[in-house]
This record gives sequence, C-alpha cells and structure tokens, in this order.
Amino acid sequence: MKKLFLIGLTVVVLVGMGILVAAAQEKTMLSIGTHPVGTTFNVIGSAIAKLVSDHTKYKMTVKAMAGPSAWFPYMERGEVDFGVLNVWDAEMGYKGEYEYKELSKGKGFDIRLVAFTVPNKISAVTSKDSGITTLSQLKGKRLACRYPTPSLHLQALAMLANGGLTIDDVIVIPVTSITEGVNAVITGRADATGTVTLGTPILQELEARRGARFLPIDPSPEAVKRARQFFPGYPVLVKAGPIGVETDRYLWCYDVYVICSAALPDKVVYEVVRVMYENIAELQRFHKQLEEWTQKGLVRADFSIPFHPGAVAFYKGVGLWTAEMDALNQKLLSSRSR
Repeated sequence: MKKLFLIGLTVVVLVGMGILVAAAQEKTMLSIGTHPVGTTFNVIGSAIAKLVSDHTKYKMTVKAMAGPSAWFPYMERGEVDFGVLNVWDAEMGYKGEYEYKELSKGKGFDIRLVAFTVPNKISAVTSKDSGITTLSQLKGKRLACRYPTPSLHLQALAMLANGGLTIDDVIVIPVTSITEGVNAVITGRADATGTVTLGTPILQELEARRGARFLPIDPSPEAVKRARQFFPGYPVLVKAGPIGVETDRYLWCYDVYVICSAALPDKVVYEVVRVMYENIAELQRFHKQLEEWTQKGLVRADFSIPFHPGAVAFYKGVGLWTAEMDALNQKLLSSRSR
C-alpha cells in the first residue's frame, strides 16, 4: 500500500511539474509583420501591437519588412505570429500562387484570417507642381513602380490600366516600397509613383515640399474592368480634405486583413481579437487612417482565406459569425491540401 502511495505521489508531482513547465513555456512574446515604416499597413500593425501590449499579458512587437513576401517565410518558421496585408497577397499566399508559388515551394503558406481592418484607398500620386492631373497623362512620364512585393506592382498596373495605359507607356523607376516611391517624387527622381494609400504618413513630407496630388480614378464600368484585370477593388468617392485630395475624386479601394500563423494556439488569437473588439475606439484614435475601423467591420462574409478557429470562437460569442460564414470557412479550408 505504501509503495502504491509513493508511486501515486510521484505521478502527481511529475504532472504538477509538467504543468508548471508548460506554463513557463507559454508564448507571451508576439510579433506582427508589416510593410515598411511610413506605410498604412505599418500604422495598422503598430496600432494592434500597442493595444495588445497595453491590455493583455502578451507583448507584441512590429517587424517592418518589404511586405508579406519578406515575412511569410518567417511566419512559416514561427518567427512572426501575425501580419498585415491586402486581400490579394493573403489569397495568393494561402494558395501558393503567382510569385508565392516558388516562395512557398508550391504548398502555399499555412495562414489564417484574424480580422478585417479598414478599406484601403489608393491611386497613383504626383506632385502639384508636376502639371499631371489624370492617370492618362502619365504616358511618357517617369513612374516609380516595379515593387518587389507583387501586389504593389499589380496595383500600379491597375492604376495605369484605369487610365488606358500599360507599363510600356511609362518610364519605369524601380523602387522597393511605397515610401521609397513617394521619396522618388519628393526628390525629383520620378514624376509620379504607382500606388499610395490615402493618409500614408510620408505624404506629409511631399505636401510640405512640393504639394501632393492623388490622380483620380475613372469610375466608368470600362475603366474599372480594365483595372480589375490586375488587382481586385472598386472605386470610392473621397471628399476633398485629406492630403493629396484638393477636390472630390474617386480612388481605388480594397480590403486589408490581419492574419496569423495557423499554428498559433486558439487562446492567443481569441485574446488578440477580443482586445481589438473591446478597444476599437483606441484603434480609431491611433491614427486618422483608422477612423473607419468598427467592431462589426472586424468580420465580413466575403473573406478569401479561412479564419483561425480562435477568431471564429470570439466572433460566435459576440454574435458576428453566421452560418453563411461557417460554410465559406469550411470551403476555403478544403480548397487546397497541404
């Protein structure tokens, strides 16, 4: 009997030690990949990192890189946990298509959707002293584009197509990021840059130095169709006021996601979504670009990659998850085998 008691006690102690070790090894340091500092995607990632660090037991750091083509491999190795990217990069990365085919060795990246953020409004940008007022006037001009991130280059092609042009109609100035593209306009190395998000911080410098101007999108069905051959989206009317928008004009709009590694524990993702939902006002106040972010806007029924189960659990709990979403999520999960 004494021997059995000692064995039982040993088991209890070992189990207790295992629980303590597991608790000690629980991941508390998180990271989020973004585009370079000065971009909207970096603003979004910085806002989320601050919120998570301020209101949870987790500490999140921002890893600003060239874009998802740079941080996807780190996420696959568990060195980046979350990421901010556009709808096109998310879908192509998940499926392992386009330039992500080689990068993921044909498998695609094992990523999951966490939340929608704010709609991204873009167009080509020039300086007010350039004399360029329409996309079609870019013909023969020096255009900063050919970004290493595929989606950025496709956005530039979409803007050209909307104006009835192709890449062969401009003088290409290769740049590595949106920020470098705007800097090329500031310094006079380029006449315009192919794609910039409304409210991007670097535009403040262009406005101060030479004046900033977003080139208006043609909202006609024919022009929209031409643009969509290169990049998903739709025209939206932006009222005068923001930097680069001196009069009302249409800009191109597309969705921006927060994603994560599929390997992250459900409780980690659940907690990140919870703190975003409960503190949405802090996200809105973080930067003017985030004012349109809402609780209901964190999840929508037209997503292109599957949601993480931790996020699904939260959205179900607050009544934002529907049977329609569940069906689409299952379809996307089974759309490719790893």
